[in-house]
Amino acid sequence: MKRLAPDEQRDVLDRVPALADALEQRLQVAVPFGRPHHELWPLLGSARCLRLLRGMLVLNRAGNTDVIGVIARAHYETWAAAMYICHGAQTAVDDLAADFRYYFDTILSYLQIEHPQHTPQVLRDATPKILSTSALVTRLEAALPEDHLLKSYPKVAYEHLFRGESLFSSHGRVGSFMKHQEGTDNGIAIRATGEETADQLDRVWEAATLTGCLAMDALMKIGQGTKDLVELVDAIGLPAYPER
Repeated sequence: MKRLAPDEQRDVLDRVPALADALEQRLQVAVPFGRPHHELWPLLGSARCLRLLRGMLVLNRAGNTDVIGVIARAHYETWAAAMYICHGAQTAVDDLAADFRYYFDTILSYLQIEHPQHTPQVLRDATPKILSTSALVTRLEAALPEDHLLKSYPKVAYEHLFRGESLFSSHGRVGSFMKHQEGTDNGIAIRATGEETADQLDRVWEAATLTGCLAMDALMKIGQGTKDLVELVDAIGLPAYPER
Protein backbone atom coordinates (compact mmCIF):
# COMPACT_ATOMS: atom_id res chain seq x y z
CA MET A 1 0.00 0.00 0.00
CA LYS A 2 1.58 3.26 -1.09
CA ARG A 3 1.90 6.20 1.29
CA LEU A 4 1.10 9.51 -0.39
CA ALA A 5 2.57 12.86 0.57
CA PRO A 6 0.49 15.68 2.16
CA ASP A 7 0.48 17.79 -1.01
CA GLU A 8 -1.44 14.99 -2.75
CA GLN A 9 -4.22 15.11 -0.17
CA ARG A 10 -6.77 17.13 -2.13
CA ASP A 11 -6.48 14.97 -5.24
CA VAL A 12 -6.92 11.86 -3.10
CA LEU A 13 -10.05 13.14 -1.36
CA ASP A 14 -11.66 13.80 -4.73
CA ARG A 15 -11.45 10.04 -5.40
CA VAL A 16 -13.17 8.95 -2.19
CA PRO A 17 -16.83 9.40 -3.29
CA ALA A 18 -16.31 7.05 -6.25
CA LEU A 19 -14.92 4.39 -3.92
CA ALA A 20 -17.82 4.88 -1.50
CA ASP A 21 -20.33 4.43 -4.33
CA ALA A 22 -18.58 1.28 -5.55
CA LEU A 23 -18.48 -0.18 -2.04
CA GLU A 24 -22.17 0.50 -1.50
CA GLN A 25 -23.00 -1.38 -4.68
CA ARG A 26 -20.70 -4.34 -3.92
CA LEU A 27 -21.88 -4.75 -0.33
CA GLN A 28 -25.46 -5.37 -1.44
CA VAL A 29 -25.06 -9.13 -1.04
CA ALA A 30 -27.12 -11.87 0.60
CA VAL A 31 -25.39 -14.32 2.93
CA PRO A 32 -27.13 -17.72 3.20
CA PHE A 33 -28.42 -18.85 6.59
CA GLY A 34 -25.99 -21.00 8.50
CA ARG A 35 -22.78 -19.29 7.37
CA PRO A 36 -20.35 -18.65 10.28
CA HIS A 37 -20.30 -15.33 12.08
CA HIS A 38 -16.73 -14.64 10.93
CA GLU A 39 -18.06 -14.54 7.36
CA LEU A 40 -21.19 -12.48 8.05
CA TRP A 41 -19.98 -9.97 10.62
CA PRO A 42 -17.10 -8.51 8.54
CA LEU A 43 -19.65 -7.63 5.86
CA LEU A 44 -21.87 -5.99 8.46
CA GLY A 45 -18.82 -4.11 9.78
CA SER A 46 -17.97 -3.00 6.25
CA ALA A 47 -21.48 -1.61 5.80
CA ARG A 48 -21.23 0.31 9.08
CA CYS A 49 -17.78 1.67 8.21
CA LEU A 50 -19.15 2.84 4.87
CA ARG A 51 -21.95 4.76 6.59
CA LEU A 52 -19.45 6.43 8.90
CA LEU A 53 -17.26 7.30 5.91
CA ARG A 54 -20.30 8.86 4.22
CA GLY A 55 -20.81 10.96 7.34
CA MET A 56 -17.24 12.22 7.15
CA LEU A 57 -17.75 13.20 3.51
CA VAL A 58 -20.90 15.13 4.42
CA LEU A 59 -19.03 17.04 7.14
CA ASN A 60 -16.15 17.75 4.78
CA ARG A 61 -18.44 19.12 2.05
CA ALA A 62 -20.24 21.29 4.59
CA GLY A 63 -17.00 22.83 5.81
CA ASN A 64 -17.22 21.12 9.21
CA THR A 65 -13.96 19.21 9.01
CA ASP A 66 -13.06 20.10 12.60
CA VAL A 67 -15.63 17.59 13.91
CA ILE A 68 -14.63 14.74 11.60
CA GLY A 69 -12.44 13.32 14.37
CA VAL A 70 -15.53 12.47 16.42
CA ILE A 71 -16.66 10.06 13.69
CA ALA A 72 -13.10 8.93 12.92
CA ARG A 73 -12.71 7.25 16.29
CA ALA A 74 -16.00 5.36 15.93
CA HIS A 75 -14.96 4.36 12.42
CA TYR A 76 -11.59 3.05 13.55
CA GLU A 77 -13.09 0.96 16.38
CA THR A 78 -15.70 -0.48 14.02
CA TRP A 79 -13.08 -1.23 11.39
CA ALA A 80 -10.66 -2.86 13.85
CA ALA A 81 -13.40 -5.10 15.29
CA ALA A 82 -14.67 -6.21 11.86
CA MET A 83 -11.15 -6.72 10.50
CA TYR A 84 -10.21 -8.81 13.55
CA ILE A 85 -13.26 -11.02 13.05
CA CYS A 86 -12.47 -11.37 9.35
CA HIS A 87 -8.95 -12.67 10.07
CA GLY A 88 -9.28 -14.02 13.61
CA ALA A 89 -12.24 -16.30 12.79
CA GLN A 90 -14.09 -17.87 15.74
CA THR A 91 -11.54 -16.70 18.32
CA ALA A 92 -12.26 -13.10 17.33
CA VAL A 93 -16.00 -13.70 17.35
CA ASP A 94 -15.75 -15.06 20.90
CA ASP A 95 -13.56 -12.14 22.06
CA LEU A 96 -15.88 -9.48 20.70
CA ALA A 97 -19.06 -11.27 21.75
CA ALA A 98 -17.68 -11.36 25.32
CA ASP A 99 -16.87 -7.65 25.14
CA PHE A 100 -20.36 -6.83 23.86
CA ARG A 101 -21.94 -9.00 26.55
CA TYR A 102 -20.03 -7.19 29.30
CA TYR A 103 -21.26 -3.73 28.32
CA PHE A 104 -24.72 -4.93 27.31
CA ASP A 105 -25.20 -6.61 30.69
CA THR A 106 -24.13 -3.40 32.41
CA ILE A 107 -26.78 -1.43 30.53
CA LEU A 108 -29.49 -4.03 31.15
CA SER A 109 -28.62 -4.16 34.85
CA TYR A 110 -28.85 -0.39 35.12
CA LEU A 111 -32.24 -0.40 33.37
CA GLN A 112 -33.31 -3.49 35.31
CA ILE A 113 -34.56 -5.36 32.26
CA GLU A 114 -33.94 -8.84 30.83
CA HIS A 115 -32.08 -9.69 27.65
CA PRO A 116 -34.26 -8.97 24.60
CA GLN A 117 -35.42 -12.13 22.85
CA HIS A 118 -33.94 -10.98 19.54
CA THR A 119 -30.38 -10.82 20.94
CA PRO A 120 -28.30 -13.22 18.78
CA GLN A 121 -27.56 -16.47 20.56
CA VAL A 122 -23.81 -16.07 20.17
CA LEU A 123 -24.03 -12.85 22.20
CA ARG A 124 -26.38 -14.35 24.79
CA ASP A 125 -24.03 -17.30 25.35
CA ALA A 126 -20.84 -15.24 25.68
CA THR A 127 -19.06 -14.91 29.02
CA PRO A 128 -18.77 -11.16 29.78
CA LYS A 129 -15.20 -9.89 29.45
CA ILE A 130 -13.79 -6.48 28.47
CA LEU A 131 -11.62 -6.20 25.36
CA SER A 132 -9.90 -2.81 25.33
CA THR A 133 -9.23 -1.08 22.03
CA SER A 134 -5.50 -1.43 22.66
CA ALA A 135 -5.87 -5.19 23.16
CA LEU A 136 -8.13 -5.40 20.11
CA VAL A 137 -5.52 -3.72 17.93
CA THR A 138 -2.77 -6.01 19.23
CA ARG A 139 -4.86 -9.10 18.46
CA LEU A 140 -5.80 -7.72 15.05
CA GLU A 141 -2.17 -7.24 14.05
CA ALA A 142 -1.34 -10.77 15.22
CA ALA A 143 -4.27 -12.19 13.22
CA LEU A 144 -3.36 -10.45 9.97
CA PRO A 145 -1.28 -12.58 7.57
CA GLU A 146 2.37 -11.58 7.30
CA ASP A 147 1.90 -10.52 3.68
CA HIS A 148 -1.25 -8.45 4.31
CA LEU A 149 -0.86 -4.90 3.01
CA LEU A 150 -2.07 -3.48 6.37
CA LYS A 151 0.00 -5.77 8.60
CA SER A 152 1.79 -3.01 10.52
CA TYR A 153 -0.81 -0.27 10.08
CA PRO A 154 -3.44 -0.83 12.82
CA LYS A 155 -1.07 0.11 15.64
CA VAL A 156 0.29 3.15 13.77
CA ALA A 157 -3.25 4.44 13.24
CA TYR A 158 -4.23 3.64 16.82
CA GLU A 159 -1.28 5.53 18.32
CA HIS A 160 -2.04 8.57 16.18
CA LEU A 161 -5.81 8.64 16.59
CA PHE A 162 -6.24 7.57 20.21
CA ARG A 163 -3.18 9.07 21.86
CA GLY A 164 -2.86 12.29 19.92
CA GLU A 165 -5.67 13.65 17.85
CA SER A 166 -8.42 12.21 20.06
CA LEU A 167 -7.37 14.62 22.80
CA PHE A 168 -8.47 17.48 20.55
CA SER A 169 -11.14 15.88 18.34
CA SER A 170 -12.90 12.91 19.90
CA HIS A 171 -12.98 13.67 23.61
CA GLY A 172 -15.29 16.46 24.72
CA ARG A 173 -13.01 17.87 27.40
CA VAL A 174 -10.62 20.80 27.65
CA GLY A 175 -8.57 19.89 24.58
CA SER A 176 -11.60 19.92 22.34
CA PHE A 177 -12.56 23.50 23.06
CA MET A 178 -9.16 25.16 23.39
CA LYS A 179 -8.94 25.43 19.61
CA HIS A 180 -11.88 27.87 19.63
CA GLN A 181 -9.76 30.74 20.95
CA GLU A 182 -7.53 33.23 19.17
CA GLY A 183 -5.26 35.83 20.66
CA THR A 184 -5.90 39.46 19.65
CA ASP A 185 -4.60 42.87 20.74
CA ASN A 186 -7.66 43.26 22.95
CA GLY A 187 -7.66 39.80 24.55
CA ILE A 188 -8.87 36.31 23.68
CA ALA A 189 -11.33 36.15 20.82
CA ILE A 190 -13.82 33.28 20.82
CA ARG A 191 -14.21 31.62 17.44
CA ALA A 192 -17.48 29.71 17.06
CA THR A 193 -16.52 28.35 13.65
CA GLY A 194 -14.17 25.53 12.75
CA GLU A 195 -10.90 25.46 10.88
CA GLU A 196 -9.53 22.86 8.54
CA THR A 197 -6.29 21.01 9.26
CA ALA A 198 -4.38 18.39 7.32
CA ASP A 199 -4.89 15.86 10.12
CA GLN A 200 -8.66 16.12 9.89
CA LEU A 201 -8.61 15.49 6.16
CA ASP A 202 -6.28 12.55 6.77
CA ARG A 203 -9.07 10.93 8.74
CA VAL A 204 -11.31 10.86 5.65
CA TRP A 205 -8.44 9.62 3.56
CA GLU A 206 -7.58 6.86 6.00
CA ALA A 207 -11.20 5.82 6.60
CA ALA A 208 -11.74 5.39 2.86
CA THR A 209 -8.82 3.02 2.40
CA LEU A 210 -9.42 1.06 5.60
CA THR A 211 -13.08 0.60 4.67
CA GLY A 212 -12.10 -0.51 1.18
CA CYS A 213 -9.57 -3.05 2.47
CA LEU A 214 -12.05 -4.45 4.99
CA ALA A 215 -14.78 -4.78 2.36
CA MET A 216 -12.42 -6.54 -0.05
CA ASP A 217 -11.29 -9.02 2.62
CA ALA A 218 -14.89 -9.62 3.70
CA LEU A 219 -16.11 -10.16 0.13
CA MET A 220 -13.25 -12.53 -0.67
CA LYS A 221 -14.15 -14.53 2.44
CA ILE A 222 -17.52 -15.41 0.86
CA GLY A 223 -15.99 -16.10 -2.55
CA GLN A 224 -16.61 -12.72 -4.21
CA GLY A 225 -14.08 -11.13 -6.56
CA THR A 226 -12.68 -7.69 -5.74
CA LYS A 227 -10.69 -6.70 -8.84
CA ASP A 228 -12.96 -3.70 -9.44
CA LEU A 229 -12.23 -2.35 -5.95
CA VAL A 230 -8.47 -2.91 -5.91
CA GLU A 231 -7.69 -0.09 -8.32
CA LEU A 232 -9.96 2.36 -6.52
CA VAL A 233 -8.39 1.62 -3.14
CA ASP A 234 -4.85 1.64 -4.49
CA ALA A 235 -5.40 5.04 -6.10
CA ILE A 236 -6.22 6.48 -2.67
CA GLY A 237 -3.44 4.85 -0.65
CA LEU A 238 -2.80 5.80 2.98
CA PRO A 239 -1.73 9.03 4.72
CA ALA A 240 2.04 9.33 5.10
CA TYR A 241 2.02 9.92 8.86
CA PRO A 242 3.75 9.79 11.33
CA GLU A 243 5.79 12.05 9.04
CA ARG A 244 3.02 14.68 9.11
